[in-house]
Amino acid sequence: MWKAPVENSCTGKEPASAVVDGKLVVPCWEAIHAFDPETGEAVWTTKIKYKLGGAGQVTPTMVGGLITARYKSLLVAIEPSKGELRWIYDSKGEYNVSHANPVEVDGKILVGARHGGQSSEEASVVLTLTPTPSVPY
Repeated sequence: MWKAPVENSCTGKEPASAVVDGKLVVPCWEAIHAFDPETGEAVWTTKIKYKLGGAGQVTPTMVGGLITARYKSLLVAIEPSKGELRWIYDSKGEYNVSHANPVEVDGKILVGARHGGQSSEEASVVLTLTPTPSVPY
């Protein structure tokens, strides 16, 4: 057994941790951490300007060779070996990204969302994102 320090905003009930690309990926409110699952040694920490954590967060997953994580209207993609932030999608509150993990189809990212945070069936959509190397951040 091992333990590793993370910021106070990572209480253990918010993040949905997962082993992705051989690393234990732990998203917290202001950063995403990667640890060696055997030793607990920190592999990398990526600070995010936006707050990531919170109830309902989707489990980090590999999409298009990148680790993706989300919170509300934000979807981030991180390069798994060094933890470099590759891109961020922020709908600016127009859509809340769903609790389902995104998937990749033909180089595009498909993710469920809800328009304006509404809960009705008419507000549910699938967003098609085409990631770019630049980070609009």
